[in-house]
Order: sequence, then structure tokens, then C-alpha cells
Amino acid sequence: MRLRLTTNCSNQLRLCLLVFFVLASSFATPGWAQTGSGCVGTTQNMPLSPNSRSSTTASGDINSDTQVTLQINGQSYWFALLSSANIALLLGKDAGNAVVTFKKGLSLNMVMNSPSEYLVLLSGTIMDDMTEYNLTGKVIAVFHCTQVSQLMLDDFMAPPGGMF
Repeated sequence: MRLRLTTNCSNQLRLCLLVFFVLASSFATPGWAQTGSGCVGTTQNMPLSPNSRSSTTASGDINSDTQVTLQINGQSYWFALLSSANIALLLGKDAGNAVVTFKKGLSLNMVMNSPSEYLVLLSGTIMDDMTEYNLTGKVIAVFHCTQVSQLMLDDFMAPPGGMF
């Protein structure tokens, strides 16, 4: 016996499958969530020198807003916001304390590694306890992106007989 679905029932089934797919894909990779076309993840911390580190968080919005904070022993000294519209930033003046100095010209860059992944890179000089650390393209965060494309939506909402 063969079951025949009406057009309305068939479209509802496709919509239910789409919702299931979206929800299932957001749990497929623990620690990452799906929010439209953005990338989102837990905060990523990276040591830069013995007394400094970066803390980087992706917002998950359509512009890939990504907040970067440079810290010295847990205290923040430079806040920066990278995005798809602002993929490179320079530190305009020295920042830090008596132990660590983030030197003027330190740069942050957002680089697409693939259509579903981008990196945040740090380059420049950090003085830590009288030692100079020259960083060139140090990866301080990697964010993986997930998205439901219009093509996928079109596939799921295809007329009866198109996909099933």
C-alpha cells in the first residue's frame, strides 16, 4: 500500500523536516550554536606572553561581530570589535602597565579561512617583563560558521514530487 500526501500535508512535512534539520545541526557540534548566518562559540582565550592573554568572543550576528580583549593578568587593557565591515584594527598608542605593554601598531585581523570558518590574527610587539615578543599572524581564535542557505530552504519547500 502506498501513502499519498496532499499538497498541504506534504508542505507541512517538509517544513517539519527543515525545522528538525536546523535544530539537529545546532546540536551536532557541541559548544557551537546556530544563529542564522553568523558564527558563534564560547569565549576563546589565548596566551600571548607570560603575563598577557587575549579573550575573543563571536556574537553570532550577520556581521560576524567579534569582540577581542587583550588582558594583563586578568585586567583588560584593549577592547576591539572586529566585523565583516571592519576586518583590521590597529592599536593607536601603547597600552598596559609596569609589567606588560601592548605596543602601538599592534594589529588584529579577521581572515576567512573557508566559507564556514574564520580566524582572528594578532601581529605586533608586546613587551613583557623587559622581554620583547614579536608576533606575526598569531592565531588567537578560530570560529566555525553554520548557516541555512536559501538553496536549502528552496529544496525543502520544493513542489510535491520535486524532492520526495
